[in-house]
Amino acid sequence: MENKFLFGVSSSAFQIEGASDIDGKGKSVWDTYCEISGKVHNGDSPKISADHYHRYKEDVALMKELGVNAYRFSISWSRVIPNGIGDINKKGIQFYINLIDELLKNDIEPVVTLYHWDLPQALQEKGGLQNKDFPKWFLEYTKVVVAALKGKCNKFITFNEPINCVHSSYYSGVFAPGLKLSEEETFRCIVHMQLAHGLSAKYIRENIQNSLVSIAISTFEEYPLDNSKECYDATVKRFFTRELIGESLDAYLDPIFLGKYPDYCYSRFPNVMKDLTSEDINMMYQYTNYIGYNNYSGYPVDKNGSILDINTKYKTCFNTPIDPNGFYWGVKILINRYHLPLIVTENGLGSNDDTISCDNKVHDKLRCIYFKEIFKKLGKLIIEGFDIRGYFVWSFTDNFEWISGYQPRFGLVFIDYQNNQKRIKKDSFAIYQKLIKNKN
Repeated sequence: MENKFLFGVSSSAFQIEGASDIDGKGKSVWDTYCEISGKVHNGDSPKISADHYHRYKEDVALMKELGVNAYRFSISWSRVIPNGIGDINKKGIQFYINLIDELLKNDIEPVVTLYHWDLPQALQEKGGLQNKDFPKWFLEYTKVVVAALKGKCNKFITFNEPINCVHSSYYSGVFAPGLKLSEEETFRCIVHMQLAHGLSAKYIRENIQNSLVSIAISTFEEYPLDNSKECYDATVKRFFTRELIGESLDAYLDPIFLGKYPDYCYSRFPNVMKDLTSEDINMMYQYTNYIGYNNYSGYPVDKNGSILDINTKYKTCFNTPIDPNGFYWGVKILINRYHLPLIVTENGLGSNDDTISCDNKVHDKLRCIYFKEIFKKLGKLIIEGFDIRGYFVWSFTDNFEWISGYQPRFGLVFIDYQNNQKRIKKDSFAIYQKLIKNKN
């Protein structure tokens, strides 16, 4: 991997682009889901959102001012290929070419996520991740993206948060398309996603020189209560393995980062595993060359494997603890298990900082405190010898936060949804700017 440390910001297409039904874009499962009454807080609509589709040059200029050298964003599959397979939407792919050209002009490196949950609706009508052809569909989509971006970009993430791609969408049903499948069918979806990752990663690595490919992991964010081996081992066990297959990180991640499935997959799901060859599993594994890690919280675990109910000083608007220890230990646990370089692909804080003060500024004090603490943890990890190659704040601007609508705010940049999506730099913008400049 390159030695240049990436200081960046992150976003996803569905959450910021808007322009959901113009210039030939097809529907995604989230477009459909948001039209169902009661699914999204306050009935909020993503049709305009932050209007990044029309204002990307303004946003890139702000990134340049911020001082980041990388921007992680996702491509909307249904904007590029409206029906998921078949005809390419030239206006859709041109938008991403234009965005990347603008980034490169401003010395900001693109990091492209191919799938951030917004599956084309037309493919869901064919079964989505349940369909055995899903990996082939994803490969064809990858080929379109690579053909357009080759020579402009060499860093890719295939799937954002596999556990949300599958569990939240196909098992618990809280995210689009809102299905509640059996354990076996959920596991089949996991396998189809892993095969899609492998095919896509192989194609990228073979067709883009010096390319880096991974997935962006979310975890349950446990960390050991103390430095004892007992607490650490109990945390690792809880961190990776759950009773429900849709929540077991080892089933999602071990094939991709270790080249093998946990033994229980063979005993619990023989009908699924019998269709996998050693070549399939090797393909999932051998083309992945770093770990992408998303973190937002932390929960201490004692030596008995129990999560402790602690009263942290601060909490997010989701009532989750603001605890940088989760970030610190998550990095250590993942690198210790998978022995690969790591990029922090998302880290941030959701709050209700939705008020413009009388000085026409947005004062997000809690986020400022959090980032200062996170950078201390980041520095400690690097000093301790953990191979971390980048850090990305989630998110650059406020955005449409899925079923929570516009109520939670994650951005360094405030979006005034009531005033033509006006951008206002929050206090955290200046804090991150300073942290990047000082590297501490």
